[in-house]
Amino acid sequence: MRYQHKLRFRIFLSYPILGLLISLIVIVFFWFSFEQLEQQLSQDFLTEELEHFIELTQKNPAVTQQIARNWAAYKIDPNQPSDTLPSLKGYVPGIFEITLNNKHYDVVVMEKQGYRFYILHDESGFRVLEKKLMIYVLSGTLRTYALTIDQ
Repeated sequence: MRYQHKLRFRIFLSYPILGLLISLIVIVFFWFSFEQLEQQLSQDFLTEELEHFIELTQKNPAVTQQIARNWAAYKIDPNQPSDTLPSLKGYVPGIFEITLNNKHYDVVVMEKQGYRFYILHDESGFRVLEKKLMIYVLSGTLRTYALTIDQ
């Protein structure tokens, strides 16, 4: 049985294909690794910020909220009627990912001294940035692959 292409051409073609496969595997590995790292760092950061907010409210009990650029912390008395965060009242203490008003939030809920403390981190802007970075990485990989074929 005769092959259509010479051995030299098949070897030459196998290197870019192998490079593309290895690049895709590395991209998938990095994507999963960065997702896990991002989640762990975000949870640690939000937990520390909420603990700092709790300390702040212990020093000054009149403080009930603190708002920053990407996150907001709240102190709510569960025994008092409140319109603040009505959709989060059913959550138990812990860390959650939720969607409110078409925005993605990481939420940490804690209970201390009869109060419920919430911190909401708006990660919508980060998700847009993450998508752009993935597009850049994929386009760079495809350009590299295209350049190896042109050679």
